[in-house]
Amino acid sequence: MKTLFRAESIFQEFEIETEYIKKINGKWNIIGFEMFNEKNNRYYISTYDDLVPVECKKDTRSINFEDMLDSEGNKIFASLSEDGKGGDIFESAYTKSVCVYKYMKMWAYDIEELGNQHQLDWMNVEHKSGKVIGIKQ
Repeated sequence: MKTLFRAESIFQEFEIETEYIKKINGKWNIIGFEMFNEKNNRYYISTYDDLVPVECKKDTRSINFEDMLDSEGNKIFASLSEDGKGGDIFESAYTKSVCVYKYMKMWAYDIEELGNQHQLDWMNVEHKSGKVIGIKQ
């Protein structure tokens, strides 16, 4: 199973979008595999097409497993931060929520009130009927 990471790039001067470099909500995000440089405490993501590490904001980290898709086939990224920052905002007929990954499971937090949570079952109808509408800032 292919795992992807996404985070907001510190460098914001890209000129074109690719499969792994996306402009979302006016900010450039990098998608690929992650690397940490513990010596200088920096976080990088390298894309799968050119393997050049791009420094990213660690507090915007999110993760996607290849079966996490919305009703339109778009990848759903779940935040790796407790506050949901960097996670996709997901809207379905049932709820509008931000996706967060913790305790080795996917959780959806009500976008209006982060305390209201429910565990997401990626095989159920909830995510197959909804779509990604943005990223939590």
